[in-house]
Amino acid sequence: MANALDSLAPKTLLSPQRGVVSTMIERNRNSVSNKPPLPAAVFAPIDHTADVGYRLAAPTLAELFAVAGRALFDAITALESIQPRLARQIQVEAGDVEALFVTWLSELNFYCLTEFELYGDFTIEAISPTAVRATVRGEKIDPARHVIHTEIKAVTYHELYVRQVENGWEAQVIFDV
Repeated sequence: MANALDSLAPKTLLSPQRGVVSTMIERNRNSVSNKPPLPAAVFAPIDHTADVGYRLAAPTLAELFAVAGRALFDAITALESIQPRLARQIQVEAGDVEALFVTWLSELNFYCLTEFELYGDFTIEAISPTAVRATVRGEKIDPARHVIHTEIKAVTYHELYVRQVENGWEAQVIFDV
């Protein structure tokens, strides 16, 4: 997988302000373009009968994956309670962008369930439609500070989409709880 990712330029995402449920990305204010401005990376919960779902939007695929990580941990606990006390390298591959999206989120959830780690900061170092390499930052679950809302059993393909749109990327994901 290193070959698929090594040629891609690193992309660093900024952590959002505490309490804000969107990831704001700095833009070059001096750039001139006749295209509409790119939206900020955001996520919003959607109604789902028995599970937890989110719709996401971002100007780039890297930002979409970062905001998807934030949405996953938003379902689990209050994002503002997660401190960047540890870092973990995550590297996954899959056959297409939707499978990669599910694999990425499943890997994050795996570390949450097995190592009792929560993440709130995601730096996507390299990404393609079939591979992602990132550093995630967070901390071990501290029951005194982290109220766990729910446990994510699995990231599902139910109603999943990841697609490029005029101003960036959008996705929808459902978590089995």
